[in-house]
Amino acid sequence: MTDKDDRHKSLIEIFLANLNDTSGWHEEREYRHGYPKATDAEIKMLVAAEKKAGHPPHDLEHARRILTDAVAKAKPMPPQKTERQQWRERVQSTMAKLASMTFADWDDRPAVMLDRKAFAVLRPGAAWVEVDACDVRHTAGVMSRLAWRQRFARFGRLDLSEIPGSPLRPPTAQDFDDAALAIQAAHLEHMAREAAKAGLRELPKRATSPAAALAIARTMKIIAGTDLMGDPDMMRDAIDLERRALEAIKLGLSVLPGRKPAGMDFVNWDNRPAVLDGNKAFAVLRPGGPWVSVDRDDVWATAGVMSEAAWRKRFVGWRLMI
Repeated sequence: MTDKDDRHKSLIEIFLANLNDTSGWHEEREYRHGYPKATDAEIKMLVAAEKKAGHPPHDLEHARRILTDAVAKAKPMPPQKTERQQWRERVQSTMAKLASMTFADWDDRPAVMLDRKAFAVLRPGAAWVEVDACDVRHTAGVMSRLAWRQRFARFGRLDLSEIPGSPLRPPTAQDFDDAALAIQAAHLEHMAREAAKAGLRELPKRATSPAAALAIARTMKIIAGTDLMGDPDMMRDAIDLERRALEAIKLGLSVLPGRKPAGMDFVNWDNRPAVLDGNKAFAVLRPGGPWVSVDRDDVWATAGVMSEAAWRKRFVGWRLMI
């Protein structure tokens, strides 16, 4: 084999190695022909945009838009918080900051320990000053915030927001407005929820379509499940209504069957709709006719008992009102 053949073989091996090891090498070469003045970064951007979109970009700006949209979709914007949620977070943050403070009686002077530092008011009416934290920690008596304020009432306001570097700030008029609005909103939300519960319980009457009853039942389940303390009674009603609605849909009924009264049985009495209610029996003798009292013993002995849904489907053309 000649030296020329050896060099040719080496070039082929180098080409194959680069083709296997360098991802996107041939795509970059193709884009290099179409964009001779583009930088290496722009060529790589074109290759990445083609892989992301599944087709070549029209130009550099189109490639940037493809990659920008991909980043935006990968990082969705967080949901916006309501004013009530923001107010609640501020209150929780303030309570956490108060909990991080340690209130102490330092030689009959009010002191506060915060973040390995100590601050004290040395005389009534004076400002907060930083003092020796080690001395306060080893000699002061720790107190509750309420007892601390009662003990040093003669020192004045003792505004914690005036401590150097304090994480607290004094409440503003807007804070009080937000608190009042939040309480009002919570009350209105509670009233609306209770009204919705009462209304939903009244909606699923016999004239309600099964599809509407199913939607009402599932709404009731959502409301009952999202209550702060839960509502087992409403959840039980919702599950019962959902079961009856699904059964009515399965049987093809146009209206939702009502709940069967305790002790009542629905029967087919010689191809006529009848009911057994305790010691009495009633039947409709012809389609569209009225309910009449009939022989209870005859109905009991000869009629076949059915579920209400099957009974209503069997006599759907009789326009039964019960």
